[in-house]
Amino acid sequence: MDAADFNGDGKSDILGRNAADGRVGLWEMNGHAVAWAGTIATVGSDWQIAETADYNGDGRDDILIRNDNGNVGLWEMDGHAIAWAGTIGNVGTDWHIMT
Repeated sequence: MDAADFNGDGKSDILGRNAADGRVGLWEMNGHAVAWAGTIATVGSDWQIAETADYNGDGRDDILIRNDNGNVGLWEMDGHAIAWAGTIGNVGTDWHIMT
């Protein structure tokens, strides 16, 4: 689980991954109430959510993912939709993402 502002409204949203089936869920929050909830992607059991931050400078947090083989992927977010997704490289298994 992680909290980040995926829609740029200044309020933290909630991100989680279901370990059983790989669904990645997002709960857009409006204070203490859920404004939107749903599955934004499904990933294999070898992928994990590594970090959230605004990687493209658009004012919305994005999602950095990594798999067990060292592949690193990025999902650029536009609210609860993935605007762009791709693998950005392989860092190997000896490197760890610092949070």
